[in-house]
Amino acid sequence: MKTTAPERMKASDYKGKATNIREYIIESIVDPSIYVVGGYGDFMPKDYGKSLAGPVIERMADYLLQLE
Repeated sequence: MKTTAPERMKASDYKGKATNIREYIIESIVDPSIYVVGGYGDFMPKDYGKSLAGPVIERMADYLLQLE
């Protein structure tokens, strides 16, 4: 997967707890304000963790991990 997640997780302003790319993706869906990439606004919906069932979020992460 071509992603900058490993670099983002090492950023000094990253406050999340993800230890791998999959966890980072899930964290970004469930609590997107933990880390907002510089130059982008904090516009991601904040209710996905409540409005989407766990298996749906898991499938979203699986899909996103497959993207090149």
